[in-house]
Amino acid sequence: MQQKGKTSLALALAIASVPTLTGTLAALPRTASAAEPADGAPAVYADWKFNASSAQGSAEDNTLVISDASGNGNDLELVVSDNGAKASDFLTLEEKSMTGAQDAGSMKFSGLKADDQAQLDELTGETRENYILNDLEYAYLRTKDGAPINTQTFENGYTIEIVFMMPEDYDASDAWMNILAREGSGAQLGSGQWDYEGHHGTMQVNISNCKEIQYMTQNAANSKYNSTLWGLSMDNGGAWYHIAITCDGNGDALKCFTNSGESFRNYTGGGMDGMYASDEDPDGGKFRIGAVISDASYRWCDSQFGNDLVTKLLRGNIQEIRISEGALDESDWLFDPKPYVGSFGNNQPYALKNEGNYTFAYLPDTQNTIKFTPEVSDAATSWMIENRDEIGLKGVMHVGDLVENWNADEQWQNAEQAFLPLAEAGIPTTFVPGNHDFSGSDLTSYHKYFGENSAYAAAMAENGNTVVFEPAGEDTRQAASYTFVEGGSYTYLLIQLMYEPNDTELAWLEKVLSAYPGYPAMITSHNIFSCSAAEPDECTLNEQGERIWEVAKKHDNVFMLTGGHNHGSGFIDLTNDFGNPVIGMLVDYQFSYNGGNAWYRFMEMDETDNKIYFSTFSPYEASRDEADKTGYFDLNFMTGSGNERTYDFDFDSRFSFQRTEALTVSAPAKTVYKIGETLDLTGLSVISIAPAMAREVRGYTVSEADMSTAGMKTITVSYGGKSASFNIYVQPEETAVTPPSSENNADAGASDDGEGLTAGAALGIGAAISAVLAVGAAAVAVLIVRKKS
Repeated sequence: MQQKGKTSLALALAIASVPTLTGTLAALPRTASAAEPADGAPAVYADWKFNASSAQGSAEDNTLVISDASGNGNDLELVVSDNGAKASDFLTLEEKSMTGAQDAGSMKFSGLKADDQAQLDELTGETRENYILNDLEYAYLRTKDGAPINTQTFENGYTIEIVFMMPEDYDASDAWMNILAREGSGAQLGSGQWDYEGHHGTMQVNISNCKEIQYMTQNAANSKYNSTLWGLSMDNGGAWYHIAITCDGNGDALKCFTNSGESFRNYTGGGMDGMYASDEDPDGGKFRIGAVISDASYRWCDSQFGNDLVTKLLRGNIQEIRISEGALDESDWLFDPKPYVGSFGNNQPYALKNEGNYTFAYLPDTQNTIKFTPEVSDAATSWMIENRDEIGLKGVMHVGDLVENWNADEQWQNAEQAFLPLAEAGIPTTFVPGNHDFSGSDLTSYHKYFGENSAYAAAMAENGNTVVFEPAGEDTRQAASYTFVEGGSYTYLLIQLMYEPNDTELAWLEKVLSAYPGYPAMITSHNIFSCSAAEPDECTLNEQGERIWEVAKKHDNVFMLTGGHNHGSGFIDLTNDFGNPVIGMLVDYQFSYNGGNAWYRFMEMDETDNKIYFSTFSPYEASRDEADKTGYFDLNFMTGSGNERTYDFDFDSRFSFQRTEALTVSAPAKTVYKIGETLDLTGLSVISIAPAMAREVRGYTVSEADMSTAGMKTITVSYGGKSASFNIYVQPEETAVTPPSSENNADAGASDDGEGLTAGAALGIGAAISAVLAVGAAAVAVLIVRKKS
């Protein structure tokens, strides 16, 4: 049953013929195909240009018609509610266009009126339905009665091109807007399949809640209706996008391109040949632009009385929609979109901003890359291993959602292949489960590949990067962990917290932070921040984030919180209970090109200039030959708001609890050398004495020793602006030596803190406290016995 109060205006206007720019089609029977134009241009079924030149009549008096520029007579007419609504309140011709051509323009679709939207949000049940039927004002466009395209089934394939600008103030209420649809009920087919979206239409081009194109259609034979494919996310409000949806004649491959970037989630299941033209009702097969209609046949429909209801109107601008025969090559599109979209990044190489800087890398939501394009992650890992020294890479932290399907072993194998080499190469690497990595309490696959007894944990331990996992317990899932990583002048505490942690897991976090107050701490958990739909670079703490923050803000050593889960990228400045800054960061590119394209968030620590530089860099793209990087998305760096930021960060003040106030060293095992031998630092122990602790450190520098001449040599060790020294002896060629005895100034063994936490897990830290009582610089006693002549 069609919605009451909906009037189709079959306007009695003498529409002037419009010269065809792309070939002319005669009226086509259902099974006919378009003939190739003589000039070799693609055959076009319909071409709707939303500009003044193609407009007849007026939206003000509800007589507007958009002529079909193909010359095939598939004109668009208005559908306006019959309660006094004016189409001009919803549809406006503007001069804006993607191409900026003189004769171009676009139509602004303004969506529902604010008062009407408020009523739809507030009302429920029969009251809401009656409001929609009688009071809701709306206007949209639809092909006229008798338009040849209404009966076309496109069995030779097709290409749908849409030139669309996202609204500048896009918000959550715009989710699942419909750009283009084909009238007819797709809710239940003879095969028993259901349209789970519930929109009226046998074909739909929607904008999802993640701002990606969702394309669905029934095939020509009305035997299959799939959620066929998803485009790339269109994140930027006020930005233009050229969208191309192609279907080959066999229905084996449906593809979507967004500003020339091909989707990684195309449809390849077969059977989707053509597009169904419904003849179930008088409007069946017509093409509708700009409105969502809730299907009365849908089992969870909006209507309680069998009505198809208008529930949403499109917001944004459309410059042009063209439907052509066959799956067009890019060269046959309306235009090449790349020159009109500008650049959102660059292909500069990664270069540290200051000598001595070091980096950490965050890997956001890799599930789609791991599932669809695992070779991207493989190449990114190889690049990071090969370039670790050049970029000063000290640690890698995954933010969760390693895989898309928690029980798909192939995806877990892909993830292990992609990320295990980092740990095997000695790069400290951490993981935390996302919601896609488990189901209920079942973390079997996660534990198998990245848990306490995994090859990953063994590789970390073998390289001195032991990961301490949350102990087993009735209310714990043994997925949380911590490890220590040394970078620059500091030893960092990396804490990985389970997705949506329960009270027991938050108590574990409290315990870890209380045990290690002297270590700058970075907490990673999958779901901490939410972002604005209109401005995905602005993030806020969500409910789970608030629970984590309640623990973290009471510990001054926590300076960083990072999460993913929600598609967006941004920062939030937090202040802890001590009045000190804490950086909050959301990063998630899962719906972008290649499922994220290995755009990782790099955090470069600059202790010299007291800054932290955040950048979004793709090691995958950096690994490719420049000649192969021809696409819009083929960029090393993604720039712009939310993707990069520079923080002023006073390391010495913020990390005063770990500031090195003194340094002690114990000599290496070998202290006597022959001329020309190389200094051997095996056994050297360097202890940093800080206000809150003493710790064994690794990132020290050692002065060069002159091994070409005999005599006592003083070797200076420097770390954190402090220095200490030890002595070695280089003996003359005629000298014999009695091996000396030497005692170390610090014991580098591990200790237990008595709370079930391994204090020396990574660096043998606890026992280093004894170094506070030791002499500042270790002296080496050497007994010299000179041969008699």
